[in-house]
Amino acid sequence: FRIAAPPPPPPPDPAVDEGGPWASRPDVASTGTGSLVVWSWSNGGEAMTLALRLDADGRPDGAPIALAELSSNPVVAAAGGRYAVLWNEWDGGVVTRGALVDASGVTPIAPTVPGNVIDVAGGDTGFLVLHTHEDDRTAVHAALLSADGALVRDLAVVEDDEVPPTTDSAAWL
Repeated sequence: FRIAAPPPPPPPDPAVDEGGPWASRPDVASTGTGSLVVWSWSNGGEAMTLALRLDADGRPDGAPIALAELSSNPVVAAAGGRYAVLWNEWDGGVVTRGALVDASGVTPIAPTVPGNVIDVAGGDTGFLVLHTHEDDRTAVHAALLSADGALVRDLAVVEDDEVPPTTDSAAWL
């Protein structure tokens, strides 16, 4: 006969408990030899994007890395032994910013894109970033970044009434 442990308490409700802190919106990507976990962290007054490297066995490999303040909704993808992390920030409007994370450290990605980041996928030649624009939230925009984070080209905009050519974003790379 076995008695189950009681369930853990629910996470704090930000609308009620402004004392936080709490974590949300986790995402993870793997290079095959390690992984990177990203998440939003808030304490009710501050918000930031954090990252943590994991070794091949899934154990933390170092301390969490603060990537950005006043940020939220991080996404991550792996390509070429590095990770692209993108998030939303407030800069007079919502913008997408990001960084490359690899063994040598953290490098900001340019350019900043107006609007909300939706997702990022990694492939053999770089990263595909899907986002909406601040002035047009009815369409999905895509940007192709090289493995070093440089903008290669903007891809076709997918309007809300159009069907994308494929649902496999890695095929676009």
